[in-house]
Amino acid sequence: MHYFVQQQYHNKPAFSGFLPGIAGIHGIPLWAFSVNRGQGIAGFGIESKDGCIGEFQSAAKAYHAVREHGFRTFIRTSAAGTPVLYEPFQPTSEPIINELRLGLDELSLVEENRALGVRTEVRYRTLAGAPLAGLVREVSFTNIGERELSFEFLDGLPFVVPAGVDYKALTTTLTTATAWMKVFPQDGQGALYRVGASMQDTASVEVQDTAHFAVGYRRCAADDGGTMAALRLVYDPDILFAPQQFMLAPQRFLQHGLDGLAVDRQIREGKQHCAFFGDSLTLTAGASAEYIELYGGGAGEPLIHHFLSWFREETNARSLLEASSEVTAGITQNASIKTGHPVFNAYCRQNFLDNVLRGGFPHVEPNANDPAGATGGAGTYIPVFSRKHGDLERDYNWFVIPPEYYSQGWGNYRDVNQNRRSDIFFVPAVGEEIIREFVSLIQTDGYNPLIVQGRTFRLSDGGLAGVELPRTYAVVRAGSFTPGALYAALREDIGPDNASAVSEAFGRILASASVEYNASHGEGFWIDHWTYNNDLIENYHALFPDRMDALFWGRRDYPYYTSGHRVLPREQKWKVTRDGVRQYESVAEPPTPSTGSWMRDSRGAVYRATLGEKLLGLAALKFLGRDAFGIGLEMEAGKPGWYDALNGLPGILGSSLPEAWELVRLIRILCDLALSPDPHGQVEMAHEIADLYASIRGFLRLPTDTNRELHLRWDQMATCREAYREATADGFSGRRETVGTDDLRALLQDMEQDVLSGLERGKRANAGVPPCYLTVQPRSGTQAEVPDFDLTPLPHFLEGFVRALPLQPDEQARRDLHHAVMESDLYDTKLAMLRVNAPLDALSHEIGRARAFTPGWLENGSIWMHMQYKYLLVLLHAGLYQEFLQLARTMLVPFMDPQRYGRSTCENSSFIVSSLHPDESLHGRGFVARLSGSTAEFISILQVCLWGRSPFRMRGDALQLVFDPCLPDALFDENRRIAARFLGAAAVTYVHCGSGDVYPGSGVGISGITLAGANGEPPVRIDGAVIPAPHAEAIRSGSVREITIELDQSGGAR
Repeated sequence: MHYFVQQQYHNKPAFSGFLPGIAGIHGIPLWAFSVNRGQGIAGFGIESKDGCIGEFQSAAKAYHAVREHGFRTFIRTSAAGTPVLYEPFQPTSEPIINELRLGLDELSLVEENRALGVRTEVRYRTLAGAPLAGLVREVSFTNIGERELSFEFLDGLPFVVPAGVDYKALTTTLTTATAWMKVFPQDGQGALYRVGASMQDTASVEVQDTAHFAVGYRRCAADDGGTMAALRLVYDPDILFAPQQFMLAPQRFLQHGLDGLAVDRQIREGKQHCAFFGDSLTLTAGASAEYIELYGGGAGEPLIHHFLSWFREETNARSLLEASSEVTAGITQNASIKTGHPVFNAYCRQNFLDNVLRGGFPHVEPNANDPAGATGGAGTYIPVFSRKHGDLERDYNWFVIPPEYYSQGWGNYRDVNQNRRSDIFFVPAVGEEIIREFVSLIQTDGYNPLIVQGRTFRLSDGGLAGVELPRTYAVVRAGSFTPGALYAALREDIGPDNASAVSEAFGRILASASVEYNASHGEGFWIDHWTYNNDLIENYHALFPDRMDALFWGRRDYPYYTSGHRVLPREQKWKVTRDGVRQYESVAEPPTPSTGSWMRDSRGAVYRATLGEKLLGLAALKFLGRDAFGIGLEMEAGKPGWYDALNGLPGILGSSLPEAWELVRLIRILCDLALSPDPHGQVEMAHEIADLYASIRGFLRLPTDTNRELHLRWDQMATCREAYREATADGFSGRRETVGTDDLRALLQDMEQDVLSGLERGKRANAGVPPCYLTVQPRSGTQAEVPDFDLTPLPHFLEGFVRALPLQPDEQARRDLHHAVMESDLYDTKLAMLRVNAPLDALSHEIGRARAFTPGWLENGSIWMHMQYKYLLVLLHAGLYQEFLQLARTMLVPFMDPQRYGRSTCENSSFIVSSLHPDESLHGRGFVARLSGSTAEFISILQVCLWGRSPFRMRGDALQLVFDPCLPDALFDENRRIAARFLGAAAVTYVHCGSGDVYPGSGVGISGITLAGANGEPPVRIDGAVIPAPHAEAIRSGSVREITIELDQSGGAR
């Protein structure tokens, strides 16, 4: 495993991070955040901030508080007969050496005190595969002196938050909350921490049925096994620290030692309790003593007792910890790569892991006995391990990591969609299921709920007929159930020791169940969310080009989500203020709270469409949703697009070009993939959608030569959109219409040209460069008239170029646009990186919070990593390979200087401080760790660089596979090789037989390919770059074990 090492870390710039919190599909997760201060861990717990065991604090506070309130170690020894107290991992002027090490799933600290002759090591990781959540803290002491060393120590946590104390009580009424707090010491099993009863001021009072726990043991010798010895426990801090609640140093421990502490006078209730474990030891020179502490919860007392009794056996603890270490290694094996750059190799695995944490891992649960499961394939798709991005720096987000098996957290539609974009390239068995979920959540009005929740399942009556599983039967009969709830019930019914029977029943039941997509409206309608479905569809086409007809028209199983929230028409939301027309209240909430459901037709049945039909409706609505100049899409629903910090732009009638460029993409997807070639000659759609297209046909005939003509047409189009929404607010009628595909394709092409003409108008209005955002303000007219409008482009935003670049008409136009970016004030010459926006100083604060941020920080002129990575990706999509390779050297994290970056160069950040910031010491430093959309972009970058954008393609009716790599010469190892995994199965090795960068048109290409089957078949040699049928399908299905690809100057088809 690769480690990021920071020596004398207390003297380095502060940064925060976290352990992955993945417990495997058969474990209970725990979250844990860290900083490079004190002893690292700065808050941990179960599910959310309401489940703190160690208090969660914002990074700005945690950097300071962790030294006192985080884990502590006190070593008591003597010098010249006088007691001496030494606390490792605290800043000191003494000549002490320490370092911090970060791995994929662990954090460790080492400190050497040569004057005292002791090395202290601490290692953190979380349990995996266990029936409860746990943070493992391993502590060891080594005598690094030449003489025997005797000392005693206390090690642990100054405050264990009891189960039942929520985050609000912890942070606002802690003094009051202490009245409920209790600790329950356990004989040889540490202590349990919980409140006496529920703390809410309600008529219903309940006993707290779960507990947090802390336990410490002295490890047995590796070869001996046996039962670990329990450590002495101090749970009342007042017998250590004086005066009360002042925790700088345990003076009473210094004065009296372990044996002199008043442990029999510890108070068990009505105060904040600690968990310090102590021992006395004597070490010969070079000898070590190892200890293990476990902090956790998420279970009732019987389960905690049973587990800790089992864990106390050294062999059990060792095997569980070894298995825990294998979980993240197994997940990231999908992204393993071997190049000549070790940090790059480690970065690829870390990036994949962090992408999983935000989007989920595409787990497919086998159900071999019944292949017709929730995915329609040989398994049931469950996106596990995801969570909303929230941490010490993202303190504004309320993260949730459900404490159950097969844990599925919830996240925002945009985030989860992007982070699942490439899942199909690692687990092809996912099929179209990701597309189905996200497109199903699109509403009839073209918007979608913000929050995507975990999947649930439902089993029809009789699905468990004749089965003696009482707990499972109760879970299933209750209605929808999570995979975790089902697995826990089966485990209870069948028994935890019969894992194979539990898994077999679990897979069989899921195979018979129907999947349910869950979501909630959240905070509003963002205008960009639908655009990320374009990526899902294009990636599906890159892998399954032979399944396009079935994808778009094969099944009517795409419902329409409805939350009851309604986008208001202009007459109800436009208000005249002293500053002009504003729209601040754009969305009406339902009269009664709604949990969300599926839109129905006039007969009350859930209306279901084909994918093609839903996308046609979406394209029509977005076409009708453009601004009064026909340039960008209106921010009509109260929220902006990707650039959240322009939160004020919708209020001043903002308009966005990125979504207009994506509309061009969507129309091309419909024309090129959905309707061509077409074996049917006609398609069916809802009557209401067919009416939209009939109206659009008329709008395209209207004159658009002058601004006034554009404004008049805009009014008619907006009125049409509003009338459609009013008519479909309660659902479609259920009437269907048939439309000829030739006519529909021609109409779509006319729509595309109209959108492109509008984008060209925007370019002319912005000095020949495509703008990103506009304001379109009325300047005349009365209520009875269509007003005239003023158009004002905002300064450059990188997103505008990202969306526009790959859609330019030819290579020269793409190259010219790239040159414009590099010559603009988006390019940071000091850092050789791209800022997210140009200076906003000339704009009003009305545009949003970005205007108020310090330049170079957050979303105001910083290097926003997600968008910078998006730009690198579209350079590849645009065929600008040399430009990509040049910028990648300074813009990809693994190639950055870690001293300037300020944290591990295996980890992404949300943003890098640009040279616009007034504090030069911050320039180039990364902030807000890891859970960034940039992880999705890098995975896409890596996929394109290794395999090309569309490796599978059709030649007639035959499937072909053509690798089209873009690999810099410097990335090959000493043997001139790069090794990676294709589709999560085949081991691919590129062998560079010459020299030079490899990319289409470089003169270095593929000269030959050798395939090795998975079942010992003779190797197959292919000359050139094209892998024909049937070998292409064999690779896609996972039947090929190894692929060796030779590169040289004689390389063939490029």
